[in-house]
Amino acid sequence: MISFPNPKPIAFRQEIPEINDTGYLTHSVFFHPAKFIPQVVRFCLKNYVCNTSKGSRVTVVLDPYAGSGTTGLEASIVGVESYLIELNPFCSYIYDVKFANLTNNELDKFKKYIGLIFDSRTNEEQIGNSQTVSLLEGWKDLTYWYPEQLFDFWCGIWSRFHGYLEEDNSLAKKILALSLLKVSKKYSFAEHNMPKLFTSRRKRKWLENALNALFVEEIIRCEVEIEAEKLWYQLYQLTKDFPRRAPVYYYTGLDSASLDFDSIPVELDAIITSPPYLQAQEYLRTFKMELIWLGYSSDKIKSLQKLEIPFRPSDGKRIEISYLESLRSLITDRKLLTMFDSYFWYVLKTLESASKKLRTGGKLCVFIGSPKMQGIEVEIWKAIYEYFVGKLDFKMVEIFDDKIVRRKLFSNRNNPNPEGMKSEFMIVLEKR
Repeated sequence: MISFPNPKPIAFRQEIPEINDTGYLTHSVFFHPAKFIPQVVRFCLKNYVCNTSKGSRVTVVLDPYAGSGTTGLEASIVGVESYLIELNPFCSYIYDVKFANLTNNELDKFKKYIGLIFDSRTNEEQIGNSQTVSLLEGWKDLTYWYPEQLFDFWCGIWSRFHGYLEEDNSLAKKILALSLLKVSKKYSFAEHNMPKLFTSRRKRKWLENALNALFVEEIIRCEVEIEAEKLWYQLYQLTKDFPRRAPVYYYTGLDSASLDFDSIPVELDAIITSPPYLQAQEYLRTFKMELIWLGYSSDKIKSLQKLEIPFRPSDGKRIEISYLESLRSLITDRKLLTMFDSYFWYVLKTLESASKKLRTGGKLCVFIGSPKMQGIEVEIWKAIYEYFVGKLDFKMVEIFDDKIVRRKLFSNRNNPNPEGMKSEFMIVLEKR
């Protein structure tokens, strides 16, 4: 039986005091569940990437589970190039804004676009042709989430958005899209302050009261403009404070588990990532409303959901290491055991495949929790340690234990771990 090192206590927020707000700059352009804090990424960059001797060589990092893009922004700020891979295609909208530079030209475009979307009452047939018909068909999947009055209103807004801006790929369009999506969800039955897509009596009552207000459509337009102003200001701060940043190369709608990482044209100095925490989150379901408004069909969303771990089948393949074997004997629910095996197969094999692009001496930095399955704590870092150190001959550098100080949880959760996890761990390994 392999022996595991003792994690070293750490507080990443204290280790990186120069970052005193986890949503600073453009880190908070759009809500994303379970994103890791920028101090974690900055710590890894500062201690394992930026301090390495590289001469004239470009320094490059990868995040194969990019999520909200924390790794990309932090790397860009400190002058490190990065590659981001993300399954959720909606994240391209986040990245297009998050890593952008502000220009007056884009501001002028935005003012024009918001006028087109809200002031125009042109018949959709004149602006959207067959595409609008197709979109309207897909949007029927959202009728559950809106009262009829608002559903028709939002269909008109989004029809004009797609009709007028179909061929546009500007920053102004992406900022308008994010702003519209935030307010589209707020003015729906969906709880807009929680990650999961669900409704509640409280939210339905709030929406009923909101619809009784005078000039509700004018209020909605004002809220869209306010959300956009927040994004413009965040981009202004990023552009002003860090006018010269390293490039971020990002690819969305791609499955890291089946990706040929040789398509990345350079060697990597580090992989800095945070995979999903076992069965913790169905990310694509969280963004289903946003994806549908943006024109993704339910069939396309379902096809992507089938690739999410641990919900995708591993066809009986599993990782054979002692730590996982010790847990398998305790998990009696066959469905959960299948998910367990699928999770570790895809996460460890993806990290192994990605790590082949690491240079000798390159670091693998994985930030992960210890969720419970059937009441059993699964210390994911131990599986990563045993697989990479025991099987792939990586060198152990450090394992950190960071106590969780803030979390947003549902009250009265029907959950095997209702209080949530107490710590998250950063395991740092070195390729020999």
